[in-house]
Amino acid sequence: MKLLSVLALVAAALRSISALRFTNTNFNNITIGEPFNLTWSDASGPVEITLLKGATPAFFASAGNLTSTFHMWTPSTDLYRDVYDIVFKDGTNVPVYSFQFEILGGRIAGTSIPTSSSSATSAAPSYTATFAYPPLGSLGGS
Repeated sequence: MKLLSVLALVAAALRSISALRFTNTNFNNITIGEPFNLTWSDASGPVEITLLKGATPAFFASAGNLTSTFHMWTPSTDLYRDVYDIVFKDGTNVPVYSFQFEILGGRIAGTSIPTSSSSATSAAPSYTATFAYPPLGSLGGS
């Protein structure tokens, strides 16, 4: 009787473990505005995909109820150049994490990107400085 109870517990535990796995082998050169094909296999039910920034809980994009084994994702121009993870979840609701990867071509935090570029033939800025030695008033005179 105890053996049956143990086997039932093991079977229940195995059902809650996700067989879902991502099948992308290369997360290099993921670039803002360029489609990237996310692939996975062995899902139990529909898949949900969430983009996470580094190890933080904040997410930036999510796609859900995916019933195929791929999702063509184009990183938004709103994303910063940073390190991200993708989390896959299927019907078991067990998270499966991708490798951490950098999104290229995004904005850099704290900076702005100019909307126009200047010509290479534009004049270089000029600076004027006036020096006085010794500095005025340093000789004790008036």
